[in-house]
Amino acid sequence: MPQYEIHVLCSECGAEHPMRVRLHLDDGPAEKRSIGETYKGKTQPPQLLAIGGHKTLCLKTGRMFVQEDDEHIFLVPR
Repeated sequence: MPQYEIHVLCSECGAEHPMRVRLHLDDGPAEKRSIGETYKGKTQPPQLLAIGGHKTLCLKTGRMFVQEDDEHIFLVPR
């Protein structure tokens, strides 16, 4: 089963940061792709639904933020 890291586009500084979450997905993309693009018109797996609302640390500002736009949350194959 392929493993993915979750990266998010930061609403604080505009850079991409790792969420420090890894998931196993049977139907994930072969290369880095947004959740919105990957699951457009499909139901997201429960593992992805469970990370909704989780805070991520901005590595530049030191502030926590929540990214809720699926186009700005990325699955990155390991």
